[in-house]
Parts: sequence; C-alpha cells; structure tokens
Amino acid sequence: GLFMVVLFLGLKGKPHDEMVGGLIVILVILVILTLVGKFSIKPKRYFCSECDIKLSDDKAGDCPSCGASLT
Repeated sequence: GLFMVVLFLGLKGKPHDEMVGGLIVILVILVILTLVGKFSIKPKRYFCSECDIKLSDDKAGDCPSCGASLT
C-alpha cells in the first residue's frame, strides 16, 4: 500500500507517457504480489476438536487418531 503511494507520488511531475508506463508497472507489481500472497500463505488448517490432531481437510468422517465423529 504505502510502497505504491510512494511510487505514484514519484510519478506525479512526470510527462503523461511516463506516468502511464509507471502506472502499468505499479499494476503489474500489485498483481504479482497478490498472486504470491495467495499461493505462499497456507490455507485454513483443520484440527480434531477432541484430540487436537492436525487434519488434512475438513471432510466429514471419523478422526484417524481418536475416532471421534468429524462434522
């Protein structure tokens, strides 16, 4: 956020052509950072409410550790 504002303010006094190029660069950087964030941050983690073992998903069934019913 702040990085983008600083880049934009740096472009403020530039000619129109350079501003357009700079804005495209800012948008490309923003898209790349968004994609990296989506794939590098781990999704939700699931745990059994009875024994607190880490589960691979949130499917209904029985806990592989304690046999408790998972819903």
